[in-house]
Amino acid sequence: MRNIALFLLLAAPLLTCARQEKPQALEPNPAAEVAAAAGDVRTFVNGEWSAAVPGRVLLATDSLDVPAAASCELRDAANKLVAVSGAARDDVATLLAAGLPVPAPAQAPLVKTLTTVKKLSAETKYQVTSPAAVAGVRGTKGRGPLPDTARKDSSTH
Repeated sequence: MRNIALFLLLAAPLLTCARQEKPQALEPNPAAEVAAAAGDVRTFVNGEWSAAVPGRVLLATDSLDVPAAASCELRDAANKLVAVSGAARDDVATLLAAGLPVPAPAQAPLVKTLTTVKKLSAETKYQVTSPAAVAGVRGTKGRGPLPDTARKDSSTH
C-alpha cells in the first residue's frame, strides 16, 4: 500500500504536465488558380456554384464547368498555364491533367530603327512618321547651341 501511495505521489506531477494539444487544421494545398475565363465558366467551391473569376484559388477536389462556347485558363501549382475549353465538367485535378498547356508568348526581337529626316514643309504639319513612332517637331527658338557630336547627326533621329 505504501508503494502504491508513493508511486501516485511521484506520478501525479508527470500526468498533469502532459496536456493534450488541440488538433491543428491543415490548410489544403491549392491545385490551381483561374488565370482567365471567357464565357459562362463556373466553379464549384465550398458547396456552391459561382462564376469563375481570375485570381480564384481552386483545390484539386473543386469542380469546374466549362460550357461548349466558353474557355478557361488555369495556372497550376508549377505556375504553368493550362487551357480548358469545350464542354468540360470535372474536378480541377482531372481537368489539369487533360488540359492543353498554353505556350509562353514569344518575345519580339529588339530592333533599332534609324530614320533620316529631310527638309519639312508646312504641309507635313511638322510630323515625322517612322515604322516605330510618330514624332512632332518643335521649333528651336531659345535653345542653346548643340554640342559638336550632335551637330554631325542633327539630321538623323
